[in-house]
Amino acid sequence: MRRSSRPLFILVTALLLTMMALGGTVLAQSAGSDNDMHAQLLAPQVVAVGDHLSVALELSNPAAGARPSTAEVVKVTVNGVEVDALTFAPPDLTGSNSSWTGTGTIPIGPEYLPGPITLAATVTGWIGSGEFAQQYTINLSRQVQLVGFNFIKRVNGVKEAEIDLGDQVQYTFEVTNTGSARIENFIIKDPDTGFYYERGEPMVPGGGATITAPPYTPRESDFAGGVFVNTATVTVHYGPDEFNIPQEVTASDSATVTLRPEGDPEVDLAVRKSVDNATPWEGQEVVFTVTVTNNGPSLARDVVVEDVLPAGLTYASHTASRGAYDPATGEWTVGTLGVDGSATLTIRATVDAGTAGTTLTNTARLTDSDPVDNNPANNQSSASVTPQVPEEEPEEPEQPEQEPEEPVSELDEQPLAEPLPRTGGSSAVYFLSGLLALGGGLFLRRRFG
Repeated sequence: MRRSSRPLFILVTALLLTMMALGGTVLAQSAGSDNDMHAQLLAPQVVAVGDHLSVALELSNPAAGARPSTAEVVKVTVNGVEVDALTFAPPDLTGSNSSWTGTGTIPIGPEYLPGPITLAATVTGWIGSGEFAQQYTINLSRQVQLVGFNFIKRVNGVKEAEIDLGDQVQYTFEVTNTGSARIENFIIKDPDTGFYYERGEPMVPGGGATITAPPYTPRESDFAGGVFVNTATVTVHYGPDEFNIPQEVTASDSATVTLRPEGDPEVDLAVRKSVDNATPWEGQEVVFTVTVTNNGPSLARDVVVEDVLPAGLTYASHTASRGAYDPATGEWTVGTLGVDGSATLTIRATVDAGTAGTTLTNTARLTDSDPVDNNPANNQSSASVTPQVPEEEPEEPEQPEQEPEEPVSELDEQPLAEPLPRTGGSSAVYFLSGLLALGGGLFLRRRFG
């Protein structure tokens, strides 16, 4: 009997299929000839936050003799998460030197910082057909570095400054590398002041630099509308990309200078308070919104607003558009507010049990500013809630117990009177007629006898 060589073939094939190179090539051997399936996962080495990452998966079958090969659906993961835009369904590669490429793109947001991004894919399939078909698996992985940075411009150390006409100001520019890729160079341009700066050397991930511009004296023409909003741009260079072309990305930031009015500075800060639901259920969450606005005519510094939740409301969370809020003390340190500038604080609170029917008033009030507010009439605002008891589904009313019905006998079920059966045909009629005649005779005999 001829002994089958298939077990030996399967063992050799399994060993060969475990051989893998970084490019994703698996060597398979059958029937004395060398055949291979090749796969590559292609992506840029570096991508900037805010751009789209392009990913390509290449499969090729350079096998001699046009041996058929197949690949199953392939999912590329980004940091271990499958992405629909990077799901590929390769066709059968049945001919010699057959190839296929699948492409997709995904947006790169700040949630990927600091990076790098890890791409991974697994390709499985079969080479050959019939009893000589060999299964293969190719695991691919690639890292993409991220370019991310912060750019902040300040004037006299703050975002908003107030000066007298003729005063000098000092602009500073802060650049911080928040990504995983090296920044090769960056250029800062401030066209309003004529400032230009080029770093000319790399900045490693996590590194930072502060650049100080020469003093600048704002001109009267700079204050169109009484405010000088000065914007600068930074252009960051990184790369090069896979085509050896240097890449760049640009960002901008502004700082504001306001003219101090003649005489003593004055400010009018207005506080407004509102709530999203004035009649919540017990246990429900409500949202209070506090807004403070500088009605002018001067810049307001060191603005502080106090908002302490009353008993019956439990703090849950908050969001401040600027400054910091301390829920323990209720102090919201707003900071600086330019003329017509405003800031918003939202406070989420849960309505306590047992508060139904009572009115809970939450008050926000201005407690400090420089200069001191000159119109206290609008420095305080309140919003109230009157909790309700949560509605409960009404209980089903109890049904009265019914006395059991007495059993009905067969006799009770019979009708009270049943018509007599009609029997005997016409004889019964003659019999009844005779009885009536006899009765009538007796009646007449007694009446007249």
